Amino acid sequence: MPQRRLGWTSGDAAGLPIAPLLVRVEEVRAGLIEHAIRFTASHSRTAYARPASHFAPYNEIPNAPWMGLQARLKASFRCAGLVTTAARTICTAMKKYGLILADNGSPWYFGGEASPLWETDTGVISNFDQFQTDIRSIKGSNFEVVDNGACLCTNDGCTTCPDTPPPSTSPNPSSPSPGTSPNPPSPSPSLSPSPKPGGSTEVFLRRGLAAAKVDGSSDPAYDQVVDAVISNAAASPAAPNGNTTFWPESQALTLQEAPSAGAYTSRALLRFGLIDLYVPKKKTTLLSAELTLTFINPAASPVAAQGLVNTQAWLGTRISGLDASRQLGWTVRQPAASNPGRRAPQKWSVPGVWPKSNRVASLFTFTIPAGVTTVTIPLPVAKIKPWQSIKNRSNFGVLIRLAAGEAGPVTVVGSLGADVASRPSLRITWVTK
Repeated sequence: MPQRRLGWTSGDAAGLPIAPLLVRVEEVRAGLIEHAIRFTASHSRTAYARPASHFAPYNEIPNAPWMGLQARLKASFRCAGLVTTAARTICTAMKKYGLILADNGSPWYFGGEASPLWETDTGVISNFDQFQTDIRSIKGSNFEVVDNGACLCTNDGCTTCPDTPPPSTSPNPSSPSPGTSPNPPSPSPSLSPSPKPGGSTEVFLRRGLAAAKVDGSSDPAYDQVVDAVISNAAASPAAPNGNTTFWPESQALTLQEAPSAGAYTSRALLRFGLIDLYVPKKKTTLLSAELTLTFINPAASPVAAQGLVNTQAWLGTRISGLDASRQLGWTVRQPAASNPGRRAPQKWSVPGVWPKSNRVASLFTFTIPAGVTTVTIPLPVAKIKPWQSIKNRSNFGVLIRLAAGEAGPVTVVGSLGADVASRPSLRITWVTK
């Protein structure tokens, strides 16, 4: 299994590769899984063990598990007692290869590839309700922690290696039995900026979680994520009319492009505020910025999407209802009709209108897989750097839509989503000059 450098994270908080540790449809169909399976826990400590390379302490308590912890289903558990063949196949793999703690999230949830076949192909799972009953019958107390002799690393570079403290019989004794998760939860943060290789530092911002500020203090929970759905009754996909509704701060944001007259176009606005309190404004060089979103795509195939990064103030006050356009204030630049060699500012007079220009430097594209999945999107660092000099008069934000030809709908979990680990998150990495 490929491994990251010590101290480096990945799509999973533990720095582990995701795909090799997912349960795949064809494996279950064949009745044979020949690898360990990733799982999540509701508590984790400031430590990791190889093959993991990164820790992300969350709800830390005594005897909390560490990233990379390996748990194995006890030999005494009877897989033959399960009804469905799919559950027996997974149970056997849990006995032979075990589970490996890959991220923070719901307790004892293990990951499978996103595929509609889990529920639609009886050759994979003959009875989905019975399969879920089978899986839930496997309790956390049925597992034992495996001592693989690896160093328990308590700092990013693993320069300290204390004796491994004895864990409880299972990583979270009070947690329920394993559940299936069609996608890996998005990475959960450490509660303070963590040093990275090469002397860089990162901060992780997500509504509802604490993050350390530049001055060393920390709010109980970061609450500066503001998102909204912009919905327009459309005469055509490119020309929304004035019937615009602004829905701020919801549990779910809908992406949809109007396929015909009279249909609705919905796009998502997302803002992270007060970044200057968490990222130093002076003598820093930004290295990277990643936006992580959780999508629900009911289609059987991936969907293409686009985004725009903006650093202008786009929301003066939190409002709802019609005619919110004057309070958004987003601007882009496009060639002026009278002077093609010059760029003139263009107001988005109707919220959510896509700029009629192909020369938007902050445009980024990404793919939304089928099913429920978490997508990490690299953002153009150059569009974040100017923000550092304008304090709180403006805020870093993005506008997201489905690409041309994609009708949708696709749902984005919002900043008030019930599962904190699925809410939008922003990770920024920088070095001090």
